[in-house]
Amino acid sequence: MGGYRSVNPWTGDLLATYAETTDSECEKLLAESQKAQAEWARRALDDRLRPLERLNSLLAERKEDCARMISSEMGKLITESEAEVEKCMALCSYVLDQAQAALEDDVIEHGLADVRVRKRPLGLLLGVMPWNFPFWQVFRFAVPNLILGNGILLKHASKVGGCSLLIESLMNAAGFPVGLYRNIFVAHQQVQRLLEDPRVCGLSFTGSESAGRHLASIAGKNLKKQVLELGGNNALCVLEDADVSKAVEMAIRARLVNAGQSCIAAKRMLVHESLFDAFLMELKSALNDYKVSDPMHRSSRLAPMVSEQEAKLLERQVENVLKQGGELIGLLDRRKACFSPCIVKQERWPVEDVEEELFGPVFLVSAFSKRDDLIQQVNSSSFGLGASLVGEDLGAMRAIADRLQEGSVFLNSPVFSDPKIPFGGVKNSGFGRELGQQAFSEFANIQPLVIFKEKGS
Repeated sequence: MGGYRSVNPWTGDLLATYAETTDSECEKLLAESQKAQAEWARRALDDRLRPLERLNSLLAERKEDCARMISSEMGKLITESEAEVEKCMALCSYVLDQAQAALEDDVIEHGLADVRVRKRPLGLLLGVMPWNFPFWQVFRFAVPNLILGNGILLKHASKVGGCSLLIESLMNAAGFPVGLYRNIFVAHQQVQRLLEDPRVCGLSFTGSESAGRHLASIAGKNLKKQVLELGGNNALCVLEDADVSKAVEMAIRARLVNAGQSCIAAKRMLVHESLFDAFLMELKSALNDYKVSDPMHRSSRLAPMVSEQEAKLLERQVENVLKQGGELIGLLDRRKACFSPCIVKQERWPVEDVEEELFGPVFLVSAFSKRDDLIQQVNSSSFGLGASLVGEDLGAMRAIADRLQEGSVFLNSPVFSDPKIPFGGVKNSGFGRELGQQAFSEFANIQPLVIFKEKGS
């Protein structure tokens, strides 16, 4: 059944349905948002920052409400949902701290002219966001761009309508002009029409590779600026000098965050052959402590997946890997949306036809013998979002990192996103960067203001 339906993954209860925005409503909202953005862009930066200060306070005041909405709609552990809201607060604080310097004019020394390079807003931006981090994905796109002077039209995933409305209400309560940040419950064909509308100046999309390709083709045809954060097949690489216990602990953190439903989760464990058996044994033992349980209980360590449909898809993907020679370590256990962690041992990566992203708590574990072999295995993926290296010799790890075709490389840490660090991928993981200083320029008109000097002056 299509449309915007919010279902609790743990109980299966239908929480709410949301009517889709009609074409006439969409046109009205678009006109209102264009007007709000034009007025907002003329405000001084200090005026644009004041609502963000209030938004940060509102997130702190309503953290529990926001977290419960996240957990009820997409099944995330309540502790992870609270951490997601706190991460949004950290982003607000970062932007408040950095905006003045980041948006200051750059002065270019030029003998014949005074040159100032300014970051000007593009206008209205369309964000198409996923369900897995329903607050964070929106905030990391919207907040820097609102402060830059852009306006936001947000089409959220159909599973998290409650989150999308709650975010809009927080934006309005914080004092951002009504219409500047606009939640829209549009259908897929309406997204295409929005991208074709000249009032929409850019697209930020986070989601699957196939959907990203489709929207990118429409945006590209209409010459719209884009940032795409697509799938990932991140490798966690355990080198021969790694501590096995630390590597296993890191692998679990890297794979089971949000029940494995994260683009940056480590989906492949590439382990040096000398540590392979010990790593497998310790990983299997450690996973016995992770049972799917009620995400609202603070003692729970693993949440259900977002829906029974997604869990069934993951089950089929694992069965496909097994048909191609993978060896299941333990049991393949799925009950409705509950998917128990499982390990699939592979002789080598890649395996034909299973390069697609596995979005759930599945550990694909392979061995390697030489570092050149490891690098080839990492780079064999069509994705390039991020990779992690675990070991003691930082020099050796840096040398490996220099040869990896990844958007980011983390040494002795799982890949994570952070307000201060630019984030994005290469290859089929997309292009463009969010977060860090780059967040203020991806959707900016980098506009030189050139004032020629009089001769002799």
